[in-house]
Amino acid sequence: MLPQSRKKSRKKTDGTELDRPVLSRPRNLNTRPDGPAPLPLRPPAPADDGTPPGEPVPDGPQDVAGPPAIRRARLVRDVPGLPPALPPPADPPTTAPPVNPPALAPPTADAAPRARLLARSPVTRDTAPQIPMPAPEERAAEQERREPARRGTRIAATVAALQQIYAFYYTNGTRNQVDDANEAERKNHFNAIYDRFTTGSSSYTATPIDYAGFEEFRRAVETTGEVESQIVQNTKNILALWRAKKDEYDRNIAVIEEKRYLLQPLAPEDLAYLNSEPPQKPVRPVDTIEAALAGGDYIRVFNRNFTTRYGDLVGKVRRIIVNVVSQQAALAVAAALSALYERPGTALWISEYKVFLSTAPLTEDIKLDKIVVYYLPQDGENGEDLVGGILVSAISAAIPPGTAVDEFGPFYAPVAPGIAWAEDPSTFPGLQDSSFSQSRISAVAAVVRRNESVPTADDFIALVAAEMRAVGVDPFNPHRHVGGPPNLSPRPSRS
Repeated sequence: MLPQSRKKSRKKTDGTELDRPVLSRPRNLNTRPDGPAPLPLRPPAPADDGTPPGEPVPDGPQDVAGPPAIRRARLVRDVPGLPPALPPPADPPTTAPPVNPPALAPPTADAAPRARLLARSPVTRDTAPQIPMPAPEERAAEQERREPARRGTRIAATVAALQQIYAFYYTNGTRNQVDDANEAERKNHFNAIYDRFTTGSSSYTATPIDYAGFEEFRRAVETTGEVESQIVQNTKNILALWRAKKDEYDRNIAVIEEKRYLLQPLAPEDLAYLNSEPPQKPVRPVDTIEAALAGGDYIRVFNRNFTTRYGDLVGKVRRIIVNVVSQQAALAVAAALSALYERPGTALWISEYKVFLSTAPLTEDIKLDKIVVYYLPQDGENGEDLVGGILVSAISAAIPPGTAVDEFGPFYAPVAPGIAWAEDPSTFPGLQDSSFSQSRISAVAAVVRRNESVPTADDFIALVAAEMRAVGVDPFNPHRHVGGPPNLSPRPSRS
């Protein structure tokens, strides 16, 4: 069972919604005419090496220059104004993966620099200016100084997005826009960063579903799964806590009234209780699926055949996300996922999926991950993710033609049109109480909060990378965690 306290992902509110700072959104940073690639950037393999054309090559550094456009959820190797990136650490051999993943080794200072993304023609001058070349010692010192910034470029929160965050919060290297003493403002700025990284257009709900159509979908998927609203599920926890406090209050009042009736003196703790604020009657929360759908919500479909206890799955749970243009396309994918709940090879390995649905057109931004699937990667030969491969293939076949959207949050690794993956934090020690994006964005927000002075964007990126590692996120592959299993990325099944 997944943690039951997943927060409503569509929007975070804290009472100061109207004062939230707005970060300008660049154009779609992750749209690729040739389809997405895993992070770091890996181009399709040549057709003559035994790999089907267009299939991403296995994990590992590649020295092939990609197109110069900066895209979301795709690692940018070289950006004007930043030092060239060095190859990331090589993955362990796929023939015999070790029991414990090898320690990540940062790029060495003497590694050969890769080619620039943009080739420039030499400028011919009649009298070229004479520029003195630095001595080898000076070059070595400069290389060492810039090395942290180069490591920072490995994180999947793209350099372009992090530079925008830096420009928003820092002026001439000095922090602004943050009041450390104001908790509400800190939440406001965290939400601003969160929305910048995780939300997109509301056009997904332009054609809403009707409740009768949802009921038809629910009847179909309940043959293999249990359907629950994420909002209603969270509301149950809130109501249970409130009822417990209210019952305790009523019992204490009854004891005091009985003492008064018997003319017994009230103890100091009784008087203190009488002078305290009684529990406030809460506003009736959303407690039905119909009400939740009216404002948009994730509908969770739990697999009845999945019986593994999450306490025994330290670091093993993965997630696959899907982005499509409409709810109708999402429902087609959801039906295909429910069919996998009873298919041999996946019935015992998929925990649940959730799909965002709304019976009304929404005007506010919506999460980019319209569908999220949680599963265990059954190991195949050479560490292959068999279950993930089946999922990617089934989802790809179910997405209606022309409806996949290659735009994801920046910490995910794309594997196919409209599909990306990551390790889920729910079973990693220290991250169980955070969602995937929250665990990463908290690192970015912490860097802003703790550092009043950050001289350059390079320094900011290096600080974010260090903070990610400190909380257990692999800064070279932020869709993974430090100390996680060495399984390969999910690939489309060949069956």
